[in-house]
Amino acid sequence: MTGDNIIDWPIGFTLIDAEIECRPIDVKMLAKAMLPDSAAILGVTDAGVWIRSVADRQGTHAHCPAEAFPEFECSTAGAVAVYPSQVATLQSATLSTDPGHVSVSLHGERMTMEANRFGGTVPTVIPGRDAGWHQKIADLDFRSIHDRHTADARVVDSQFEDFLDWEADYPETEITLTPDGASIMTAFGDAHWPWAENAGSGEATYRGREFLKVFDQFYPVESTPRFAWGDDETVAMIFRRDGWLTIGYVTALRESSSDTSWGQGESATVTRRCPECGSRLERNSSTGNWKCPYPMCGYRSITLE
Repeated sequence: MTGDNIIDWPIGFTLIDAEIECRPIDVKMLAKAMLPDSAAILGVTDAGVWIRSVADRQGTHAHCPAEAFPEFECSTAGAVAVYPSQVATLQSATLSTDPGHVSVSLHGERMTMEANRFGGTVPTVIPGRDAGWHQKIADLDFRSIHDRHTADARVVDSQFEDFLDWEADYPETEITLTPDGASIMTAFGDAHWPWAENAGSGEATYRGREFLKVFDQFYPVESTPRFAWGDDETVAMIFRRDGWLTIGYVTALRESSSDTSWGQGESATVTRRCPECGSRLERNSSTGNWKCPYPMCGYRSITLE
């Protein structure tokens, strides 16, 4: 897969005016395409829906064209920052009613989901001029990541999820992708999963829990995704279903291309970010407490000590 399959972020940050009739899978994807504890952005134009999110060394990019939705009307195209946990709450509230369709509307600084008279409304945010993090997410060059990939493989056995769950969910675990398969190294020993379908060459190693977190996020969408990687390059986990192209990314332990690192120039051990909206936290010098600068964020004041 090359960068030709990636559709760039389509529009600048401004309020959205749109009414979308969604299938249950669309609502699930709206939530799944945003990593928990990430900074996430949502864009809507008359061509479709875009979602991106970034959390430390992981990222996502998702797109669905307008024609895939049962009904789609976008009066004003735009893009906003959204809070993943709030979108997930709306998803749970609406899909719990086992609906045939879910109405999603974006008007002003709010997003509403409703199905069978159940649902709710959550705020959306136009990032301020000094909020460079969300703009950086919009500007990320995902095409260049795919252009550096030299190997790919497809998961054809749903038991691969069990393999990751059993072997990768330990501290200090590493998973290495090669043309032969996925090898997991832990303090208890090594395990190997051979690919049934693969092409190309290249080897890269990732933190096991980071890899597992992204895979588990999207696995309910499609059980036979494709992986693409290169020598010490960011891996792309590619999922497709019902018009949606959803890709999860994990940075290699020895990333060879520093210009694509999600946290370029910002060490995760030094820079603290809000677990809800991804903004850089500000510290009160007198109390030592950390505070999210966004007034509409649910984590307006956080003590991390």
